[in-house]
Amino acid sequence: MNHRKHLAGVALFLAIFAGTVFIFNILTIKSPEIPVSNRVTPHPATEVELSYEVPYVSLDFINQRSYAMVRLEATTSRSVPRTLWVRTYFFAPDDNQGRVWASEVTEIHNPSAESDRIEIVTTAFCNLFTEQSAPKSGYFARVFVSTRSAADTSLADSEINRDITTATPVVVQAERKFSR
Repeated sequence: MNHRKHLAGVALFLAIFAGTVFIFNILTIKSPEIPVSNRVTPHPATEVELSYEVPYVSLDFINQRSYAMVRLEATTSRSVPRTLWVRTYFFAPDDNQGRVWASEVTEIHNPSAESDRIEIVTTAFCNLFTEQSAPKSGYFARVFVSTRSAADTSLADSEINRDITTATPVVVQAERKFSR
C-alpha cells in the first residue's frame, strides 16, 4: 500500500475524531438548570432592566421535562437581580384546537454574582406531558422572565403570540420505537 495514502487516511481519521471529541465536550458542558422566557419587566426596587434571548428550547417526552437556555444581560448599571422567575409556553401551529401548554415556573436565586451577563438552562415539568392527544412534534416556544414575581409570567392562552417567525423552535426528544 502507498504510504502517503495510508498517512492521509490516518490524518483524516484523527481530524474527524478530534472534531467529534471537541463537539462532544462543548455540548456536555454543565450549566445551572433554570426555565426560560422572552419578556422581562424591571423590578421597581432595583430598577434592573434585563434583555435576553432564547437560543434553545427542548421538550423531553422520555423524562417529561422541558429545557430552555436563556442568555441574560442587565441593561442598567446595576447587576442581575437576586431572583428571577421563568416560564415557557409551548404551542404547535398545526394543532387544530389552538392549545397552549405552560411549564411550571422556575425560581432562580442569585443567577449571577459576578457579571451582568449570564447563561441559564432551566428545567421544568410541563402540563403538555399529561395530555395524550398533544402532538409529538412541531412545537414553538415563548419564554417569559420576570424580576418581580412568578405571577408576572402567567398569561392566558389568548395572550400568547403564536407568530412562528419570532418564536423559538423546539427540539423534541422522544422515545423511538424500533421494529425488526
